Amino acid sequence: MVRVLSLFMFGIFFSQNGWALEVRVQQTAGLNLVQLVGEVFRSDHPKLDVLQSPQIDPDLDTIFILESPGGVVSDGSYIISRLDSFQKVQAARGRSTLVYVGPERRCASLCTAIFMSFRNRFSARNAHFGFHGASVGKVYSEKGSQDLLNLYGDAVRNTNNEALRQWLATRIQLFSSPQTIWFSGQKLAREGLMSGPSLRLRDRLQKLVEQAETVTF
Repeated sequence: MVRVLSLFMFGIFFSQNGWALEVRVQQTAGLNLVQLVGEVFRSDHPKLDVLQSPQIDPDLDTIFILESPGGVVSDGSYIISRLDSFQKVQAARGRSTLVYVGPERRCASLCTAIFMSFRNRFSARNAHFGFHGASVGKVYSEKGSQDLLNLYGDAVRNTNNEALRQWLATRIQLFSSPQTIWFSGQKLAREGLMSGPSLRLRDRLQKLVEQAETVTF
C-alpha cells in the first residue's frame, strides 16, 4: 500500500530531550499540508515565514498537522499570532484551514494552546493532549503558567471559543503544577473542544489517513 501520509509524517515522534520545531510544507490531494513538529525553542517563530512563501498555494485549503511537546511560551505567542493571520487571509479567499492531531500522536503544553487557536480543530479519537503548568527546568513557574493561560485566552478571543473558556474555568488546577495530565482526542471532543471542521475537509483528511493506515475516528 502506498503510504501517502509518510511523506509528511516521517520522524514525527519526539524525544524527551526535545527536538527543535520543524515546519514542512507540501501539496497533495489538492491540499496544502503543513507539518509543525518538535519542540518550540526561543526564536523559532520565524520558521512560520514559510506560510507567506510560494510553497503555500493560496487557492487550496490547508491542513496543519501538529506533534509537539510544547516549548517556549514567548515564541508561542508569535506563532499563534501568525497562524491567526494566516487563517484570516485564507478565509477572505474563501479557503478553509484545519488543524489535526493524528492517531497516537502527542500535543502537549504550548502545543495545545496552538491547537486551540485554530477555528477548525479535529483529531483522531486516540490522539493525546497534555496540559500542565509552565516550569523553568523542573521548577514550577507561576509567571510562565499565567503567560500560558494568556495564550489560551487569546485562542478564546480569536476563535470565539466559548467552550474552551468554560473548560479552562473548570480545569484551572491543571496549570497549578508542572505535572502533565493527558486527555484523549475523544474525551476533548465529548467536552466540546473540537470545532467540527467542514465535512469537505474532514472527509478529505480521513481519506488521506485511511490510505496511510487503518484508523478509527
